Amino acid sequence: PRPVNAPTASSRTLLGEAPRAWVALAIGVLAVTAHSATSIVFSILMKPMLAEFDWGRTDFASALTMRMLVMVAVTPFAGLLTDRVGARLVLSAGVLIIGTGMLALSEVESKLEFFPLMALMGPGQACLGTVAASALVLRLFRRRQAIAIGVLNGGDNVINGMVPLATTS
Repeated sequence: PRPVNAPTASSRTLLGEAPRAWVALAIGVLAVTAHSATSIVFSILMKPMLAEFDWGRTDFASALTMRMLVMVAVTPFAGLLTDRVGARLVLSAGVLIIGTGMLALSEVESKLEFFPLMALMGPGQACLGTVAASALVLRLFRRRQAIAIGVLNGGDNVINGMVPLATTS
């Protein structure tokens, strides 16, 4: 007799993993790509924002550095939260925080609004990064974990390759 939880031939794909694992990998790639895009978009928006608000590069870079420092400080807690409540909730929180932050960015009129908004987006980036995405993928992949993480990390670099195309206008 076959154990109750044993995979059947019909529940596996060509590479020996359940379809659910591949869906999780696609979601993880989207998450880490969104994480990278959230950072990279500011290099694309820098010139227009500096021109519109008459800010210096130092002010703009300082706000981005603050966002990055908050993200780095919060990332271990995003890992702890992932262990406690699961990757899905952490990734969802990251999407919510980043999405709200990007919408709020369209209403920014001064540095006094831009700086706190960048700081508030840091935790969103920590939740949307590779910690929760890796946990989601590794939980579902049984045999091909290394290739799954390779695809996940490679997906993160897709957006980096598009920056020259987006900034050549």
